[in-house]
Amino acid sequence: MWNVILSQELTLPVIAVRLVLSFIAGGIIGAERERRTTPAGLRTHILICTGATLLMLVSIHIGSGSGDPGRIAAQVVSGIGFLGAGAIMRFGATVQGLTSAASIWAIAALGLSIGAGYFFAAGIFTLLLLIALIILDWIEKRYMPHRALRAIYIVQKGQNFNIDPYRKTLEKYNIELKHFEISFSKDKMQTTLKLVARVPLNLNLAAMAEEISARKRLIKFRINQDL
Repeated sequence: MWNVILSQELTLPVIAVRLVLSFIAGGIIGAERERRTTPAGLRTHILICTGATLLMLVSIHIGSGSGDPGRIAAQVVSGIGFLGAGAIMRFGATVQGLTSAASIWAIAALGLSIGAGYFFAAGIFTLLLLIALIILDWIEKRYMPHRALRAIYIVQKGQNFNIDPYRKTLEKYNIELKHFEISFSKDKMQTTLKLVARVPLNLNLAAMAEEISARKRLIKFRINQDL
């Protein structure tokens, strides 16, 4: 088994093992992103990682002849940026999705390294990615509470929507409003307010939810996980 894994000759078993390892590595990172409901989740990371591995294998095969072995792999590095850009969204002065875009770029690099047979580097890199996405995220939330960016959704009856009472409630609970959007249902019977705000770690969510829920015409109130 180890001979197959460590072999530099691209036999069918070697190709299969590298693709399976890439699938697993992409799934590990993708599962963490899926848990946070990010734009790029489990399937996206698996597809990118295995796709990058396959392209690296093809690149190596071409290089065994008269072609350039790094040509295809180089295009993956530059081309993955277009996919990562799709995960970045801007709400007013706030930019979201940078971590998702970075994880897309990193998972492509991981797939290339597995395809090239650098399993030790790929294993260490996967561990470092998990540390960055899980442990460092906990440190940010614990010691940098103002970095907790969340989306708040408020749905009420009718079209006459006054945001000032909600803004005062947010200020009362030390919530920093960054951006808001107002949309209406097709029948004009409901109005949805989406607020993007920085929420303190020690937020008394139950008290704030009770205060907002007491307002007339309110249909729904929800706070999403960190963006």
